Amino acid sequence: MDFVEDFVGYVQRMRLVAPLIGFWCECYHYETRYRTVEYTDSQGNRQTRTESYEEKVVTHTESEYFRFNHFDDISGNVTTDILVFLATKVKFSKGWVFGDDRTRYMYEAQKSNFINRNKFRDSHFSSLDLFTIDGFVERKLCLVELSKRSNVMSYKHYLLFSLLLLCSWPYRLWLEKKTVRSRYHFEKRIFA
Repeated sequence: MDFVEDFVGYVQRMRLVAPLIGFWCECYHYETRYRTVEYTDSQGNRQTRTESYEEKVVTHTESEYFRFNHFDDISGNVTTDILVFLATKVKFSKGWVFGDDRTRYMYEAQKSNFINRNKFRDSHFSSLDLFTIDGFVERKLCLVELSKRSNVMSYKHYLLFSLLLLCSWPYRLWLEKKTVRSRYHFEKRIFA
């Protein structure tokens, strides 16, 4: 967790960032490998034996992004209830939806073409859907308002309490009392 900017500023900035949506795949097979292992038998003698094991060998990976024309952010508004606190520990989540049926059809067609192009490159195939928002983090300790930042709320003071005074727990306890826990979900809607 880090102090980057105030909570409302971070949310407003992230609502303007376009999502990256796409697909990723991996083609692979397994090969039998052999190794020599030393062990001690029941009489205490050192012995060796050859063991076999399977190793995954990746032969191809590929990724591709879905091409859409525009997006809008349909995330909820920030509640003003947090403004009485100095900081907030936020757990962020993200999601996306199709803006219309045409976009859904185009996405499914592009994904189907991507999978069909790659699924027979080796004996095994796995794929994932990709969804990223540049700058997104799952957890963040944000100041509610930069103007209300306490001088004690800095890495310098945390290190002073932790290293020199060997008592970071009073600092963490003080910070916990000044902090509220919250959640915020970013939701992007895309249109082809």
